[in-house]
Amino acid sequence: MPEALDIPEDMRVPSMEFGRLVATSGKSACAWALVVVGVIFAISLVTALQRGLDAELAILMGLALISLAAVWIYNFVGVLMAAGTPRQRWLVVPTLAIMLPYLLGFYLAAYRGLWHLLETARAFTWQEFAPAMLCLMLGWFLISRLARLVAIRQDIDAALRGPE
Repeated sequence: MPEALDIPEDMRVPSMEFGRLVATSGKSACAWALVVVGVIFAISLVTALQRGLDAELAILMGLALISLAAVWIYNFVGVLMAAGTPRQRWLVVPTLAIMLPYLLGFYLAAYRGLWHLLETARAFTWQEFAPAMLCLMLGWFLISRLARLVAIRQDIDAALRGPE
């Protein structure tokens, strides 16, 4: 499995230099994940304004807002760990919080995407196909960006543990 971080041999771990490397490596994946979650929130908000707010849209918007914070905090905690923060025990909370954006991505890809695509196979209409395909693509893209962030975090953990 290729490493997500290319750590030079002479770099001290943890250090501010290592923190900068982590920040630049995770910037793109974090930014794209935040954009996707923002798009999910915006689509849910527009749909709620058109059709009225129901429980599913309220949950989707709430999960999107929480996911925005969780993704940013998860990336920020990775940078803190790489820089050598002494408060390691509290870092488990943001690590567990990354599960919420994953749940959002799987919900979009599996239920609102694939399941609705299967339902449109019976009576095809573009009005049902396009949103289902959009949800499938958004969910898949969110999951792939989150997987990149998790791979970077695993490399940080491996570097902090040292050679085994």
